Amino acid sequence: MTMREFQSWAAYRAKRGSLNAGLMTEHAIATLSTMYANTHSKVARYRTHHFMPHFDEPPISLEQAMEEWA
Repeated sequence: MTMREFQSWAAYRAKRGSLNAGLMTEHAIATLSTMYANTHSKVARYRTHHFMPHFDEPPISLEQAMEEWA
């Protein structure tokens, strides 16, 4: 694999995410689960990462933390 081809694939992965079909399926199902849970919940604070056990929770900003913890 040439360096140019590697850079092309790296750019694709940065834009589109993993090439792993299982992880892509997990993300799609987590998105649907999030919509369903937020629709049927009174609080409606679920996020996609809550339904994705193989992904780490993304970091939040200081403003988001203050809003959630207040």
